[in-house]
Amino acid sequence: VNMLFAPLIAEANFKVRVFDAFDRAILSHRDTFEEHMTTHVSRKRRKELRRNRKRLQETGALSFVACSDGPALDHAVQEFLRIEASGWKGTRGTALDCSDATRNFAKQAFGTHKGNAMTRADMLLLDGKTIAVNLSLLTGRTAFTIKCAFDETYRSQSAGLLLEEDMIRAFLEGDWANRLDSATAPGHLIQSLWNGSTKVGDVLLMGPQAPLPFGLYEMLEAGRRWARSKAKSMLASVRR
Repeated sequence: VNMLFAPLIAEANFKVRVFDAFDRAILSHRDTFEEHMTTHVSRKRRKELRRNRKRLQETGALSFVACSDGPALDHAVQEFLRIEASGWKGTRGTALDCSDATRNFAKQAFGTHKGNAMTRADMLLLDGKTIAVNLSLLTGRTAFTIKCAFDETYRSQSAGLLLEEDMIRAFLEGDWANRLDSATAPGHLIQSLWNGSTKVGDVLLMGPQAPLPFGLYEMLEAGRRWARSKAKSMLASVRR
């Protein structure tokens, strides 16, 4: 539990249980871009990035674009929806563009809504065509990189990772955020590219007036998580 809230929880006599804690990748300002790549990214990965960038540049002009408001941001969100729907999520019907409800939600959550926006969009373009998009939500000086999609036509050239490399450079050489939070699940590839981590998990809190013993709530929550994990495994096996 966050140290800021621990004294308050103890004072209120709450019982606490943390489920599924793990270290989630973060990126902070420590080094120059060149120092970061040398220190935190393996030599093999750096070589792959250079080779794939060269392969794409041989087919056209490769460029990196970032925006955070206005028509440019709305266009970036539309490009994200298009690219996500063109891949495996679109095939499975889980892409945000697959229904009016989720499409409208995405446009309001990530785009310019009533003149306001809290999103930064980073894009990789090939001959002016967007081939990868990352959408980050900013709160204060922290940006949560919660959505990324790349055109699977360029999977073998690692378009998504090339965009990630460009984002790392833009972050370390810029001043648009103090920290990036990957908002990823455990074991994500981003952990091998960023320079830090933060402990996160799901917190179960019970106050002194709860009608049932805390141990029973713990058992129920553990059972729910086991059932959800089992259902996901069964669904994955059916889709193979």
